[in-house]
Amino acid sequence: MNESKKYLKVATSLYRYGSQGGYFAIWKERGKLRKKKLKSRSQRNAKIEVTRLKENHQKLKPEARSVTLIQAAENYLATLGPLAKSTRERAEFIVEKLKVWPPAQKATIDVTTSELLAWLTSVTKGLSKDYYNKHLGVLRKTLELALADGIIFESALEKVKTLDPGDPERFTPTEEQAWAIIADIRAQKYNRDAEDSGDFVEFMLLSGLGNGEAASLQYRDVDWKQNVIKVQRLKTSRNFEVPIFASLVAFLKKLPKRKPEERLLAISNARRAITNSCVRLGFPPFTQRSFRRCFITRAVEKGVDFKTISVWQGHRDGGVLIAKTYSHLRNDHSRAMAEKI
Repeated sequence: MNESKKYLKVATSLYRYGSQGGYFAIWKERGKLRKKKLKSRSQRNAKIEVTRLKENHQKLKPEARSVTLIQAAENYLATLGPLAKSTRERAEFIVEKLKVWPPAQKATIDVTTSELLAWLTSVTKGLSKDYYNKHLGVLRKTLELALADGIIFESALEKVKTLDPGDPERFTPTEEQAWAIIADIRAQKYNRDAEDSGDFVEFMLLSGLGNGEAASLQYRDVDWKQNVIKVQRLKTSRNFEVPIFASLVAFLKKLPKRKPEERLLAISNARRAITNSCVRLGFPPFTQRSFRRCFITRAVEKGVDFKTISVWQGHRDGGVLIAKTYSHLRNDHSRAMAEKI
C-alpha cells in the first residue's frame, strides 16, 4: 500500500495521513471509534489539540451523539415562547427549511462550519444581507443552546460574523403622500376592509404608534379622563402612554363604540392595502413603519424635542435613538428657518 494513503501513528490517539499529510485524532470513546481532522500543522501542537479534544468529548452528555441538528433547532424553538409572534414565526420558517437539508439529520456535533455556511449561502442566495443574518442568527442560537446543554463542546459558528447590512433605505412619505394613500385605500369600493384599513393607517399616522402596538389596543385603553392612550410596547412589554393629540380626537370619536375588552381597531394590519395603494399612486414602497416615521418627522419639524418624542414611542433612552435617526431633520428645519431671517 502507498504510504501516502496510510494513517501513521505518531503518538497516543494521534495519527498522520501519510508522511506529509495532516494530523488526525483517532480514538475509542464509549466503545465507538472517533476520528477528527486536527487544525494543527506541527506534531507538538497536534498532541495538545488531541488531548484537549478527548477531554472535551468526555464532558459531553451520553446522549450527545444522538441529538441531530434538527432536534437541536427544535429545542431552540421551544425557548421562544416569551418573544414576539413575528420573531417566533420567522425562526420556525427558517427551521422548516433546515429540515429538508440532509446534513441536518447528522448529530449536531458532526455538522461542520463549512456545511453550515454552504447551507446559509444556498438558502439566502440573491437575497438581502439582513435575510442572511436572520438565518445565521437562528443557527447560532441553536448551537449556543446545544453548547449550554452539553450536546456539543464548541459552536461551529463561533467565529462566523454577521454581514454588514449597511444603512437600509427607509422611505418616509410626506404628509400629502400619507393622506393620499389613506384616501386611496378608503376609495377601494370592492374591498370590504377598505374603511377599516384606512382607519388603521390613519391611526398610525396620527398617533405615531407602530403596527404591533396599534393592533393590540383595546377600546378601554383610550382614557379620556387622563387624555392618554395606554400602550404596551411589544418589543419590551413596557407600558407607556401616548397623549390623545388634538388631531386624534375627531378620529377616535368617529370609531364605533365597542366593549372595553374589544379591539380598538377592527383589523390587525394594513400591509397589503398600503402596498397596493403605493403601486396605484406610483409612490415608493412605503410600509406600515413609514407612517410612524412620518409622524416623528412632523413632530421634529414642529419643534418637539427628541426626549419627548422618545417617550411617546415607548423608548427608555432619553431620546438618543430618535436623535441619532432624525437629527438631520432638525438641522434641515433650522437652516430653512434661518433663511427667513
